[in-house]
Amino acid sequence: MGLTGAITAIALASQVQNPVPSCPSGWTFNQSRGTCDKIDNTNVTATVVGARASASALATGKVTILADVLAKAGAKVKSPACFWTKGGFWNSGRGADGRLWSFWDPVPGKLCPAKGGYVKVAGGTTGRACFNPARVSRPLFPVVKGKVVMVRSFASVRIILNAVAKVSLTDTCGSASASGTAQAVIRLRAWIRAKSRSGVQASILGRAVASAKATASAQLTCVPPGTTTVTTTTTTTPAVNRPPTGQLALPKHLFTDRTHFICVDNVSDPDGNPVTVSFQVSAGTLSGNVYTQSGGARCQVYSSPSSPQEISVWATLRDDRGGETPLFGRFPVVRD
Repeated sequence: MGLTGAITAIALASQVQNPVPSCPSGWTFNQSRGTCDKIDNTNVTATVVGARASASALATGKVTILADVLAKAGAKVKSPACFWTKGGFWNSGRGADGRLWSFWDPVPGKLCPAKGGYVKVAGGTTGRACFNPARVSRPLFPVVKGKVVMVRSFASVRIILNAVAKVSLTDTCGSASASGTAQAVIRLRAWIRAKSRSGVQASILGRAVASAKATASAQLTCVPPGTTTVTTTTTTTPAVNRPPTGQLALPKHLFTDRTHFICVDNVSDPDGNPVTVSFQVSAGTLSGNVYTQSGGARCQVYSSPSSPQEISVWATLRDDRGGETPLFGRFPVVRD
């Protein structure tokens, strides 16, 4: 056999030993894993924490979040020129884009003279002394279209993205499917200023898909033909399990009818076991799943009740070997 014939024989042998499977319609062959993959379904949901607004309303412009301007320079709160408006007035706030915007506030407010005009010191929709530039007759800045939600600061407003993906795999070992999840917590400013919000969602969804594929792949165990499986039994004495640790992180106070989050910080297990965290509260509502913030804290979304009271919080840390650590704390809910 000549050199050309030898090369051809080696190539044919390689093709026989490593055939590329024919994937069903709608499936994709994954070369590195050697499986046919199919993404069954995916979903990304966004939740706004720290403001009464939905992510979809923010995305469509039906709701705009503005922060207090706090333009205190030159304000004369005790001036005899201060007055209460007889009806609504043109209030203002600072948008996530850094610009000042005006909106019609239907609730009477107290306006006091300041450098360049008047500022609101009481009343209005929020009732806060926010020192926002204001007028009665006409707006000072471009007018916001749609509903306005006022916050003290953008620092407390977050967008929580939850991604879920279900994936199916198939190869010579059989088929398997699994679901994967991923979560990201993004500040409102970063979310609005993102060049491509769809790109942010695609990134977190990609992590969920990767998690689902890894879980499904672990269920496919190939055993080559003719392999003999030998089972050995080893008796070991398990080490004493030590319970997980963490510190309860609660707000100093929270206003009524507000959405925020309660957390356990510095969660760890001295034995390296995985730790789960659960919460219970004496009043108010917990929603969604416990998630992990970028700094590592385990948190859950919390909505405060409509009446002032002291809230008791119980957190339980559990590992997968029966270790358990209870935590307890309190914080007040007050009127805004």
